Amino acid sequence: MTRPRKHIGLKTKLAAAIGALFFSYDERKELSEDQILSLVQWDHDPVPHAAPYNGPDTHDNLVPNLIIQHRIKTATKDVPAMAKGKRVAATEAEFRARILAPRDQRPPKKTSFKSGRKMQSRNTFKKRGEHG
Repeated sequence: MTRPRKHIGLKTKLAAAIGALFFSYDERKELSEDQILSLVQWDHDPVPHAAPYNGPDTHDNLVPNLIIQHRIKTATKDVPAMAKGKRVAATEAEFRARILAPRDQRPPKKTSFKSGRKMQSRNTFKKRGEHG
């Protein structure tokens, strides 16, 4: 006769799922549930948690990552994307302020180009091979 099955807790199920994602069977045997869970951080993906995105803390926006992988992704993808978002927002705010200001009070547009002609115009009406 078989013994009745005990209830398997959520912590055990979570450690089993994460262990299966990141570790071999032999590694899982050596680690406890708490050790497996301590090696993982929850990444907000695809919508970052940081402002201005305000990604939700729901199951559809969380992905388990090992700590080092999470740090690498944060440093190489998330932080540069947030910095670009801030740059774009600042440029857009400057543009909006310039456009909404009365025409006589508009500050001059900032540009990195010098005024004047950049390169000599080419005569595009001459046939190829004719030099003169």
